[in-house]
Amino acid sequence: MKRAMLVALALVLVISTAALGGGDGWAHAVGLYVWGVRANGTVAVGGDTYSIRMSGGDVIQSGNFGLGGHWEGYGRKWGFYADGIYTQANTEYTERNVKVEPKLSLGLFDFGASYVLIGSPPARALRREDLSEDVPISVDLYLGGRYTFLEAKADSTPGGSAGSDAAFVDPVIGIRGNFPLARTVLFLFRGDVGGLTVGSDLSSNFAMALHWSVARKWWVNFLYRWYTVDYKTGSGADEIVYKVTHQGPVVGVTYMF
Repeated sequence: MKRAMLVALALVLVISTAALGGGDGWAHAVGLYVWGVRANGTVAVGGDTYSIRMSGGDVIQSGNFGLGGHWEGYGRKWGFYADGIYTQANTEYTERNVKVEPKLSLGLFDFGASYVLIGSPPARALRREDLSEDVPISVDLYLGGRYTFLEAKADSTPGGSAGSDAAFVDPVIGIRGNFPLARTVLFLFRGDVGGLTVGSDLSSNFAMALHWSVARKWWVNFLYRWYTVDYKTGSGADEIVYKVTHQGPVVGVTYMF
C-alpha cells in the first residue's frame, strides 16, 4: 500500500510538472472536497459473508466522511487529471441474534488524460475574469486508470473477527459534460467504467454536480457520487469478495487559474 501510494504521488508530480511547463496556454483547476459515504452490498471475508446496509443516518452517526483532492490541467484540447479520496464506512446490525459490525475502508486514486470533444476545456472555460461571461457547453472524453485500495473487517458477537485487504489498478474510460444553467451555475455529469477483469471484474463511477461561481475563479461544488466495485481475490481464510456500492453527497471548493 505504501509503495503504491508513493508511486501514485510521483505520478501526480510528474504530470503536474509537465502541465505547468506547458506555458501560458495551460489552464488549471485545483479543488478539495468531502464525501459523505454510505455503502450497500455484500462483503465476504475468510469464508463468511456479510450484508452491508447503510442509511443516510449511519453516515452522520458513524462519521463516514472522506477527504479528497482534485487537479486537472488543460491545453487547447488535451488535458491531464488526478483525483484522490480515502474514506471509511462503518455500520452495525443484528442478524439471527448475532451482532455484526462491518468496517470498510476505501481509497481511490484516479489519473489519466482527457480530450475535449465539444466546446472549450472545462478548466479554461471556468477560469473567468468576468462573471458576466457565458460558460459554453463542453464535453470531454477521458482515459486513464484507477488505483483502488479495499479493506474489509467484520466483528461479530458471538463469533469473533475477520478481515482482509486488497489493492489493484483498473483501466478506466469515461465521458464528462458541463452544461450552463445560468451565468454562475453549471451542471456537470460524469460517468466511467473500468476493470473488465484487468483489476476488478467491473467498476463504475458516476457523479452529478452543480458548480456555483461565488467569486472570480472560485467555485463551490455540490455533487452526488456513486462508486460500485465487483472484486474477488484469494481463497479460504484469505478470500475477500467485495460487491459494494458507495454513494453519497459531496461538497467541495475549486480554484481555477
